[in-house]
Amino acid sequence: MKSIPWRRKRPSRRFLKDALAGMALVDGYDAYQALDDAWVGISGDLEVIQTEGKTAVRKVDPNMVVKKKNGKDVEVQDGWAGRILPFALVQEHLLAEDIKEISSRDSRLGEISQEIGEILESFDEEDKGILCCRQRRRFVCGG
Repeated sequence: MKSIPWRRKRPSRRFLKDALAGMALVDGYDAYQALDDAWVGISGDLEVIQTEGKTAVRKVDPNMVVKKKNGKDVEVQDGWAGRILPFALVQEHLLAEDIKEISSRDSRLGEISQEIGEILESFDEEDKGILCCRQRRRFVCGG
């Protein structure tokens, strides 16, 4: 099996110290500790990229969670997760305009739902009954 150099070698303290030399508010030891804490995940991602290629960055995997069902723990899928890159990171940097548009439309949908609710509340009970009978397929009437 091919050896993976980043698995054997941790980032150098000297490298970080030199990189952070001009930043007075950053403690080199804290920066090294943060990098060292994240290194296990980083090296795992690098290994996946090395074995699967750059296309691994675009792949998604099922997000499996444990839920109780009939008193037993059952593993079920709850959406998707990026294999290497988290969805939030991709959305923030590459899909910012799309996310802004979706958010705007969601807000407008909420406003429309509220307006419909206010209009229905303005009807008296008899009108609500007639409207519900005529529009049974379009509205769910409350009793």
